[in-house]
Amino acid sequence: MKRACAAALMVAMAAGGVMAQPVQWRVEDGGNGHWYEYISTPALWTEAKFIAENNGGHLVTIGSAAEGSFVRTLGSTVCWIGLFQDPRATDYWEPAGGWRWLTGEPLSYTNWRINTNGQPNEPNDLMGQGGENWAILDGNGTTWNDVRNGEPFAYCVEYSADCNNDGIVDKGQILAGDLPDANNNGIPDGPGIVVQPTDQTVGVDAPVTFIVEAAASSCSTPVTYQWQRRNPVVTDPAATNAWIDLADSGGFFGTRGPNLSISRPTPGLATGYRCKIGGGCGCEPGQGGFVYTNTVNFSVACPADFNADGGIDFGDVEAFFERWENGC
Repeated sequence: MKRACAAALMVAMAAGGVMAQPVQWRVEDGGNGHWYEYISTPALWTEAKFIAENNGGHLVTIGSAAEGSFVRTLGSTVCWIGLFQDPRATDYWEPAGGWRWLTGEPLSYTNWRINTNGQPNEPNDLMGQGGENWAILDGNGTTWNDVRNGEPFAYCVEYSADCNNDGIVDKGQILAGDLPDANNNGIPDGPGIVVQPTDQTVGVDAPVTFIVEAAASSCSTPVTYQWQRRNPVVTDPAATNAWIDLADSGGFFGTRGPNLSISRPTPGLATGYRCKIGGGCGCEPGQGGFVYTNTVNFSVACPADFNADGGIDFGDVEAFFERWENGC
């Protein structure tokens, strides 16, 4: 299935003529401000879900008759929506129990197809044995029908993410060129690390400085820096308290800038350091747009190791007298 999904993704991305330009359901028109894209390239429900989510959206969820009518204006053929039936749900029964929106939002509105008497005749699990567990939007209409995931249909993608929390759906800002999205995945690009910090070796009582250079793509939001120190009492590096945000005190300086200085780098402080970089309008690679530098550390060279071979032996005595004779 992964290969099929990946293949469908490549086909959909390459076939630009079948992917309509996203359209916003504007708030001033009674909408929610989200963007919608009707894709006529047929795909299975699972493939359509994969493609939608890998482009920063999800299969459309319809919360009202008005939203359903708006979605139908984008295309006139049968299309997948983001509704499925979960056989593991506590309220599951055939044909009408356990239906869920894939976003997790409540199923407060339904519009199943009705018969001539005005009674719902969908969902009906026509295939039997729980085979029709996915929903489509009927062609040339706004009603729904349950079907099996065995025939490819068009699908509608909804973009609702606002990962930088500015109150505006990211997709619209990307389309307008206000947020960068160089890899075209529907998620605003985060800041890029140009120069990584490197490990340092210093002498006793000599300060150490870690340097990082970061640049954001074309946008006006400044890049932010927060240096962190590895928590020596937490063994799991993935734990929530595995890293400690540093502040300018106790010999640490520049903790919220590109250059971190440690005035007296004693061996006890050599627990590992990294910089958490945010801003730059972006939201990649994770929520909030943070990227992290490599973990770096420092070592304190022993002043008696004159030949810098990592050990203290008679060779250091020779190195000492050689320096003595050379006047340095």
